[in-house]
Amino acid sequence: MIGYGRQLIEEDDIRAVEEVLRSDYLTCGPKVQEFEEKFAEYVNAKYAVAVSNGTAALHLLALSTKPSTVAVPDITFMATANAFSHTGCKVTITDVEDYQPLMYNTGKHVDYLIPVHFAGYPIKMDQFHVPAFEDACHALGAQWKDNIDRWHMVGDCTYSKATVFSFHPVKPITTGEGGMITTNDKELYESVKQLRSHGIEDSNYKLNHIGLNYRMSEMQAALGISQLKKVTRFNEKRTYIAEQYDKAFFKAGIIGMMPYSWQKPSYHLYPIRVKNRDTIRKVLYDKGIGTQIHYKPIHQLEYYTKQTNKLMNMISYRHANKWYSEELSIPMYQGLTNDEIKFIIDSVLDAIRTI
Repeated sequence: MIGYGRQLIEEDDIRAVEEVLRSDYLTCGPKVQEFEEKFAEYVNAKYAVAVSNGTAALHLLALSTKPSTVAVPDITFMATANAFSHTGCKVTITDVEDYQPLMYNTGKHVDYLIPVHFAGYPIKMDQFHVPAFEDACHALGAQWKDNIDRWHMVGDCTYSKATVFSFHPVKPITTGEGGMITTNDKELYESVKQLRSHGIEDSNYKLNHIGLNYRMSEMQAALGISQLKKVTRFNEKRTYIAEQYDKAFFKAGIIGMMPYSWQKPSYHLYPIRVKNRDTIRKVLYDKGIGTQIHYKPIHQLEYYTKQTNKLMNMISYRHANKWYSEELSIPMYQGLTNDEIKFIIDSVLDAIRTI
């Protein structure tokens, strides 16, 4: 079975983890600090804090800043909303753009926006006039150009308070599980760093704010350091795969997510929009091709449905509902071979022609 996404672990990655297993530190030691420093340098941010996963990164920002209201896009993984709901924050759900399911400048009166760089396609962060936390769990290595023609690496936080990343196995690089917060705000950096480790402030266990254990292990950090060296190569391969898909599917009239001129995506996902999506998904599965649907809209999740007006949902979230009815993510990861890429393209085209 060809999965829709998977990690690529090489021998030097294994050696890096093995080296830590033979060392004195197994959790939150020198490798974690090294990973943080190298990651901050890569995305051009001042500070980085490594954590146990991307959801923990979002939750730490919620705990640190205590917003009363945030806005999230309807098309995102549930963690984007859940992390803030956990703190009692009111989560406002916004519809997305039609062509790319990204948050746009809604003019909502909230404390923070949580724009999501969906599928690795970056958002123009300079369009917003409300403080923002960027959810870049899909977007390590993506770049975008602002209104004065400056290119930005997602995570540099030029136009946001902080950015979060995920290192789940299907992401551009992996630490097994793991996440990162980047920021240029020293006060926020110090706050999330304390909350990551129970809220402890010093060796005398001074405690003014209750935190959690969201630390990253040394093994994860060692793997992250090794994988980070390859992120450019990995993303170049993903770009190559996207180009092959683009050429084949454009000719066949299949709708994908073509980037705008100001976007350089990292291609975490390759979504297409098709009629008879569920039938096509079954045909591909029977051929040994795994796919996924990204995502069920937040407003359709039972917990959030209770907080919305069901009669208005079809109108309020028409772009998100249409996206969800048609979207299919086909395999996209750096380990795909040319033969597999061709097989996937031929299988998708055959499925659409015959249904």
